[in-house]
Amino acid sequence: WIRPSTRFEVWPCRRSFVAASLQRQTSTPAMLRVLAALVLLAAAWGSDDVHLRLDIENRLTNMQSKFKSLYVARGSSSCWGIPGLDPLINGSLVLTPDERNMACSKPPVYWSQLIVGFNLDFSWDALGKFEEKVGDIAFQGHGKESGGAVSWTYDCRMIRAGKPSYRISCESNADRVFRVTIEHATSNSHRFLV
Repeated sequence: WIRPSTRFEVWPCRRSFVAASLQRQTSTPAMLRVLAALVLLAAAWGSDDVHLRLDIENRLTNMQSKFKSLYVARGSSSCWGIPGLDPLINGSLVLTPDERNMACSKPPVYWSQLIVGFNLDFSWDALGKFEEKVGDIAFQGHGKESGGAVSWTYDCRMIRAGKPSYRISCESNADRVFRVTIEHATSNSHRFLV
């Protein structure tokens, strides 16, 4: 069984493999090739692309998470785009749908989806023997064509719950910001005051 390659640690932040590999000695031509690739990548990542912010609120205490870290993994997608899920330096993530991909429906209605998995695991558990599933969230885009242009709306929903001891939810607002909340199932954060 192969673990997903896009695994981002959300809390607590630790050094990633990329940061560790950049610390190695590299030659000047290799650094120039990397710089050229980054410039091409920045040019390909056009300003007309849509960027949806994903904030993760981890309300689990160390005892509730059994001292495990929260990992976010990009799952399967339909007409969403590659990579579709990018980490930011402040700990949030960016969802980047491909609004030009019209292969997943027929005019005038279009559809796209990205599934993101949330797991708890130890940083030293390379084989995933102690991994616990918190849940999967689907981010969906709905496009409607009118007057030759397609307008998109986005929403999110939980599609699979993990262990019963965890609760995961997703909310979106008009600013295209999604908030995923992870908490213990016995948490009383949704108490109504009378």
